[in-house]
Amino acid sequence: MQTAVRVQINIENDLNEVGILIDDEAVGVAPGAIYLEPGSYRLMLQKEEYTFTEKVFDIALGPEELVLTEKLEKIHKPFYSKWWFLSGSAAAISGSAFLLFGGGGGGTQPPPPLAGNPDFPN
Repeated sequence: MQTAVRVQINIENDLNEVGILIDDEAVGVAPGAIYLEPGSYRLMLQKEEYTFTEKVFDIALGPEELVLTEKLEKIHKPFYSKWWFLSGSAAAISGSAFLLFGGGGGGTQPPPPLAGNPDFPN
């Protein structure tokens, strides 16, 4: 009779709420434990902004517990994909277009005289 083996999955860089996928099926979150029957499995861990290479492992009859400690690597995005760079660029382009295409006022006609100005009677 086969019995399930407790598989403890730890994350080396102290992350929480890391999705555990076994053979492309979500089965829990790490750090944490799952129970698997003896056999061969493909482990994937998922966390936004982190990357993990899948790992194939075997569970044999005998041990009551298997401990896997894995490390996820932070994905370093280039500076031009950060929100502050994109927002600043959009503001600069919008402001330039506004001034370039007539938003700055500077036409050839002077502004109309103000009512009640003694230098410019109506």
